[in-house]
Amino acid sequence: MKYINDFLILGGDMRGIYAGEMLKNEGFAVDYYGFCDVEGCRGTYRNIDSAIKNAAMPLLPLPVSRDSQLLFAPYSEREISLCEIVNNLSAEQTVFAGMADKYLIDLLEQKHITLNDYFKRDELAILNAVPTAEGVVQLLIDNLPVTISGLRCAVLGFGKTGKAIARTLHALGAQVTVAARGAADVAYASAENIHAINLEDFADYAPDFSAVINTVPARVLDEKRLSALNGECLLVEIASAPFGIDFECARALGLKVIKAGSLPGKIAPKTAGEIIAKTVISMLKEGKKT
Repeated sequence: MKYINDFLILGGDMRGIYAGEMLKNEGFAVDYYGFCDVEGCRGTYRNIDSAIKNAAMPLLPLPVSRDSQLLFAPYSEREISLCEIVNNLSAEQTVFAGMADKYLIDLLEQKHITLNDYFKRDELAILNAVPTAEGVVQLLIDNLPVTISGLRCAVLGFGKTGKAIARTLHALGAQVTVAARGAADVAYASAENIHAINLEDFADYAPDFSAVINTVPARVLDEKRLSALNGECLLVEIASAPFGIDFECARALGLKVIKAGSLPGKIAPKTAGEIIAKTVISMLKEGKKT
C-alpha cells in the first residue's frame, strides 16, 4: 500500500511537534493527530482511523501512556485508547513508541505489527541525560534556600543519567556523593574526583545531605535509608516506575519529594523532540528492530 504520509505524530506533548518539524526538515512527509489546541499541528484528518491508515509509520509519544490504557495526549480534544489505535493499524505499518508497556506490546503482536521502542536506544538515553541534568539543577534552585555551590547532595545510581547529573552538579561546585550498587560505578565516579560510596553505606552519610536525587528504577530509598535523612532534605525522583523512593514512607517522615519524570520534555521540549527524531532516523537507517 502506498501511504500519503511517512510519519503520523500521534499524541504527546510539545516534543512530538518538534520531532515532527525535524522529520519534515529531513524530507519526510509528516502529519499530526491529537494536537487540536496547537496552531499549525491539528493535522489533516478529523478521524483517527483515516489519520492512522494514511501513515506508514505512526510515531507514539514518550511515554506512550500514563495508565496503560489511554494514549498520552494532553493536547487532544478527546481521550484516545491504545486499543483504538491498534485496531486501525495493519501489519504493513511500523510503529515507533517510547516506553511501551506489555499491554501495547501484546496488542501489536496479536496483529503482527512491528514495534520499535526508541526509549530503549542508548543514544536517546545519552542525549536526554543533558536536559535532565539541567532540569535537576533548576529544581534544586527553585526548591532549596541555598546555592548549588557548596550544596551537600547525593546522586543514587551512576548510569547515563546519574553520570550527567553528578558531573553537572560537581562542575557547579556542589559537594556531590554518588551512591551506587556496583563497585565499577563507584570506581568510575571516584576516578572523576567525585566522592562515591556503595549504596549499602548510604545511611551512614545520609544525615549530611540537603538533597538526594534518585536515578535507580528500583526501590533503593526504603524506610531505613529515608529515616536516616535529616528532615530538611529534598528528594528528587528521576527514575521511571517502579521508582526508587518509597513515597508513602517519605511522606510519613515529612520529607519533601519531587517526582520529576520526563524532565527533558518539560525543560527543553525542542531539544527533547529533536532527540526523538534523531533516534528514529537512526533506527530507520539501521533498518532493524530494537
